[in-house]
Amino acid sequence: MPKSVKVLFLILVLIISGAFPVNAAENPLTVTTAEINVMPEYDTADVLVLYALSYVNNSGEAYTGEIRFPVPKGTTNNIVKEDIPNTDSHLSVRVENKGDYAELVWTPAAAIEPGAEYPIHLEYYYNPLPGTGEKTFEYRFTAPTAVEKANISVLQPLKATGFKMDPPGAMMGQTTDGFNLYGLERSGIKPGEEIKFTVSYQKDDPNPSVKPPWETQGAQGQPGADESSQLGTAAVIIPLALLAVFIVIIIVKNMNRKSPGEEPVTKQRKGGNNPGDSKISREKRRLREMLLNGEISEDIYLELLRDIEGER
Repeated sequence: MPKSVKVLFLILVLIISGAFPVNAAENPLTVTTAEINVMPEYDTADVLVLYALSYVNNSGEAYTGEIRFPVPKGTTNNIVKEDIPNTDSHLSVRVENKGDYAELVWTPAAAIEPGAEYPIHLEYYYNPLPGTGEKTFEYRFTAPTAVEKANISVLQPLKATGFKMDPPGAMMGQTTDGFNLYGLERSGIKPGEEIKFTVSYQKDDPNPSVKPPWETQGAQGQPGADESSQLGTAAVIIPLALLAVFIVIIIVKNMNRKSPGEEPVTKQRKGGNNPGDSKISREKRRLREMLLNGEISEDIYLELLRDIEGER
């Protein structure tokens, strides 16, 4: 028997015996869109990162297993919320140390049916940047599974100068709150593939861009244990309102970009050209201001927010 035939026969035996696996079980969940917002020194000295992830179950069976998401080591205030209308679905999150990085691990509240979408809001703080002077940090996104499209927005802190990204991001414009917004877009991202860049700037003011929720609400110092649930809700509400503004700016920029030799920074999402989007964003920001100013209770805020989202 020729040597080459013997080798092929040996490989075949190993495959059948399971000692040489081929095409190990793939993750049935993939991500269609990932909207990522990187916000250094937003309401603390840390870097706040927000994700709006749209998973989909590509298998023929309902998915009931865990979902894992890579994050830097040492993250704090980890929040995962199922972005499902008319529900307050904050999930219990476990952090697992993986050596050079960590993973946020959670189990969906209900089975994800075949072909169904599973939208998630995820956030965390990392990499404190205290004090003043020149500041630098690295952001790294490691795809937890195949990702069709990732739109990354970076918020320049207020009172920061000399802002740079390496590789550079495209200037997207300015938010209604006065933040300069920069963007990157990637598509066809494979599982485990990394997107990373470095941000640097000069900042002579040690304070974050906006006051944290407990200061805005007029509390004395850090919240106590009995206030932790209210703070957690506010910590999600404020970034979500800003996230809506980011998406509107990105969509408008795409509509106005007509240069044939320039690639678009982001793809318009379904429903993004709805003329009522900016009005809804303004209404959400107004509700947030009323909540923080003590004009309405948290229960009333959530009820009005559900009414606004139901009009979309």
